[in-house]
Amino acid sequence: MMTDLLDEYIALLEHNLIPFLGISFLFYKSKKNIPI
Repeated sequence: MMTDLLDEYIALLEHNLIPFLGISFLFYKSKKNIPI
């Protein structure tokens, strides 16, 4: 019961990890004013 929930959570994480990292990087870049 708990493992099913965990598997779904991990799948969701993996699915959203790359967009999340991209957004985080863009946000970090805009805060630091780093040119590409």
